[in-house]
Amino acid sequence: MNGQDFRARFRSTAKAEAPRAELVEAPVFDRAALEAWAHDLRAGLPARTEALSAQFARALELAGGKFYTASDPADAARIVCAIAEERNARSVVAWDDPLLAEACAALQAAGINLPSPIPGRGAEIGLTTCAYALAETGTLILIGGPPRARLVSLLPTTHVALIRAEQLLPTFADAVKLLRLQAVTASDGRLPVNIALHTGPSRTADIEQTLTRGMHGPKEVHVIQVG
Repeated sequence: MNGQDFRARFRSTAKAEAPRAELVEAPVFDRAALEAWAHDLRAGLPARTEALSAQFARALELAGGKFYTASDPADAARIVCAIAEERNARSVVAWDDPLLAEACAALQAAGINLPSPIPGRGAEIGLTTCAYALAETGTLILIGGPPRARLVSLLPTTHVALIRAEQLLPTFADAVKLLRLQAVTASDGRLPVNIALHTGPSRTADIEQTLTRGMHGPKEVHVIQVG
């Protein structure tokens, strides 16, 4: 088959498929029902914070990560600086987020470089927040964007995430429904484009079935719950 015949066949196939594609409709979500569900979920979370935090810590540590609690942002900054010092880090890349401001200031005061614009490929540590932290699996859901580059959590060998207690959710299904609610209330009705799920250090067994950490992401993951 020559190029001209191929293009003609491709066009005819596309035309044949077009009517079927037109039958596919986007799912319809009941916004009022989602909002009511979200209200009830959030109302019940404060009473479950301690249990969810403990469950998240266990799941994260089973996945190879480390969990810390900090009383306030200043205490979290102290922990971040200790992690950086233990690894002799000279450079840290960080998201632009109010929760990270005190930690970034403490790192700079300690003489650690925070390159801008991010990400810096030579940075030893990537510092982020998260959208949600899933207690059932120890998973962080990160939503990237212009001030929150996805590579900050992927390129450095150590990923440190600061989270708040209200970001803890029981299950992945809860997070999916909250993200869907976020989409139906957005002006364009779309989910965020850059959603990433992180569960402990990266790992792969692609090479001779030997488990290797840090092949496609950080070798270490530290999560600090603030407050």
